[in-house]
Amino acid sequence: MSASRDGKLPRRPQDRTPEETARDLLERAIGRARYAVFWERAWPAFARVGVPLALFLAVSFAGVWVSAPVWARIVGVVLFALAILFAARPLLALRWPSREEAVARLDARSALAHRPATAIS
Repeated sequence: MSASRDGKLPRRPQDRTPEETARDLLERAIGRARYAVFWERAWPAFARVGVPLALFLAVSFAGVWVSAPVWARIVGVVLFALAILFAARPLLALRWPSREEAVARLDARSALAHRPATAIS
């Protein structure tokens, strides 16, 4: 058996109190809620980047660059690059959700009036 960070051996599940088990379950639920909140914030930003990128790929696969003069290729690639960079601005503001935001999500998703996750934490 390996020791934990504090040097103590981990407790067996049958030796844990109900409060410890509830806190452990809550911490795992908060961790999953943090991932969910982060994904809810991240996917619209990624979709905004995906649209001009998909348009660039569509133009490229259509062979527009082959038939266009050199100056038009340069202008087109620069415009698409600027569009992708402009669309990527929300990614710079993306941040990891706090514990309070994760607990609030758990309470909102529980549909219970008494906010059980806030009460436990």
